[in-house]
Amino acid sequence: MNFDVITLYPGWLIIACIVVGVAFAMLLYFRNSNDELPKWLVRTLSVIRAATVAIMAFLLLSPLIKSVTGIVEKPVIVFLQDNSSSVIQDKKFDPVDYKANLADILSDLREDFEVDLYSFGDNIERIESEFPDSAFYESSTDISLALDEISVAYENRNVGAIILASDGIYNRGMNPFYAMDFEGYPVYTIALGDTAQKKDALIRNVNHNSLAYMGNDFPVEVMVQSFNCSGEASLLEIVHQGNVLFSELIRFTSPNFSRSIRARLPAEVPGINSFTIRLKPLDDEVNTANNKKVIYIDILDARKKTLILAHSPHPDITAIKEAIRSNYHFESEYFLVENFDGNLKEYNLVILHQLPSSEIASFQVLNDLKKSEVPVLYILGSQTDLNLFNGMDAGLMIENASGSLNEAQPAFNQDFMLFQFDEKTRNIVYFQIT
Repeated sequence: MNFDVITLYPGWLIIACIVVGVAFAMLLYFRNSNDELPKWLVRTLSVIRAATVAIMAFLLLSPLIKSVTGIVEKPVIVFLQDNSSSVIQDKKFDPVDYKANLADILSDLREDFEVDLYSFGDNIERIESEFPDSAFYESSTDISLALDEISVAYENRNVGAIILASDGIYNRGMNPFYAMDFEGYPVYTIALGDTAQKKDALIRNVNHNSLAYMGNDFPVEVMVQSFNCSGEASLLEIVHQGNVLFSELIRFTSPNFSRSIRARLPAEVPGINSFTIRLKPLDDEVNTANNKKVIYIDILDARKKTLILAHSPHPDITAIKEAIRSNYHFESEYFLVENFDGNLKEYNLVILHQLPSSEIASFQVLNDLKKSEVPVLYILGSQTDLNLFNGMDAGLMIENASGSLNEAQPAFNQDFMLFQFDEKTRNIVYFQIT
């Protein structure tokens, strides 16, 4: 470690600082002779004063201490181990011997390098110690994903090399050949198992939404792939709670077959639901672990709740309820106002039919409705007390000079309707004259 003192100003100013300190000391101590103090003390004080002033002047130059520290870092060796079940399909491959040999190799490498061990299959995972005993179990192999993750994680690191131990068989991601373009360090491979592609039909990927709404159908896209299965067929099924919701017979027409199957499934049970997608295994198929995938979809019951409060029974209320219930995303409940004892905040809309009325003793419900800030649809009629309505702060004031209602026959034999919407209170007043 070494360091230098640097300033933001030219170096000759340091000499000027020393000159200023000496001049200040001489002006203070040697301009007038003082016989009261011994000469050695005067000289000592002058030196201290000169040094102090010179240092203070030097600090005004904004000095910096520049230090350089060198650290020797061992090169990093990244070891990528294929953890898929296809590795152990070769009968000549002994996992126990391989793990012992792998431990010896890693031990030798750690003498001169920093070794980071990863296992990969469907995802990549860091292994802190030795390779675990429960290995070679994953049903998917995505080599390109592992290489991409390492490329990002070890950017600007002193990487010596990447060692890739795999059988080279991948069923997810892109061709690893195009993902091995690393600058500055090589990629070494260790061939494991039987690199020849065996007969295999698999579910490569499933695309789906994480959310669905109850009562609707949601799409699912299944990517089916096969190798060396030309001329054979397999049954694809989507199962939910033991019931087969979708099935299709897939015929493999080429040795390297790939097809996308789209299905629409009903959302019938609210909550988080699991759907099993399975492909019937073929005769002599070596790897059947990749013939099944499970997806999880959260089905939301997002229906809007509507409350109808009425002064008295009326045939229009039945028509309103049926109109609301015709849309699956809405549900309605009906009460006479004196019989309602629920929580108004549980509803998205409250419909008041010919309310408020002076003949109803239960004003507590109307007061709670005013405080709940729930949107209200007012349907006014002959039983509505307009004075009480004007006191509800519905956003509309109605004046009735005669104190009575007149029936009128509209033109074209149709009902006359008037809506008034108040943006502040979010209430709607609806008039109907028949």
